Amino acid sequence: MVEILRKLRAEHDDLTKVLDVLEQEVESYRKDGSLNREILGAVLDYCRGYPALCHHPKEDLIYRKLRLAADSAAIDSVGDLITEHGALAELTDQLGAAVDNLLSDVGERHEGFVRVARVFLERQRQHIEAEDERLFPVAMQYLSDEDWTEIERQADALEESLSTGTFAERFAALSREIVARERGEQARREKFEAVS
Repeated sequence: MVEILRKLRAEHDDLTKVLDVLEQEVESYRKDGSLNREILGAVLDYCRGYPALCHHPKEDLIYRKLRLAADSAAIDSVGDLITEHGALAELTDQLGAAVDNLLSDVGERHEGFVRVARVFLERQRQHIEAEDERLFPVAMQYLSDEDWTEIERQADALEESLSTGTFAERFAALSREIVARERGEQARREKFEAVS
């Protein structure tokens, strides 16, 4: 497998874990109004930062090369990735606004948060699946070794411009921290429910 695709799939795994944590927080809030503000804030920081600043731009490099190399049927099967990334950025903004509204009105229930979060989760998961099942295989079929070398050079330059290559590592660490916090919070909830 091409190295950048291995990295992008690992980033998809990280994002999926963060989405799982968000889904657990949404369900907890929906069921009993409980919410871990720290976890929710960390999830939002991750979703606002990493996909838009680093992950999607690397995928856009692949998509742009693919548009030059593939036939129209192959491009149609992938869809308009750049437009989709823009739509995901808008959904992230909507989620951020819903979270901000929720956190600013202590004690007030906001069903809008649950609705926006569910749409966000569904679209993110569909997007990851589409890239894994359509974009990456089509790119492997049509792009040459020279294309991949150029994409990887540009992706490395992008990461370096975002603070000397540590940007991805920082967000991977944040992803692990979010998951660890949620596991601790889940264990606390289960212990509390067992005592109740």
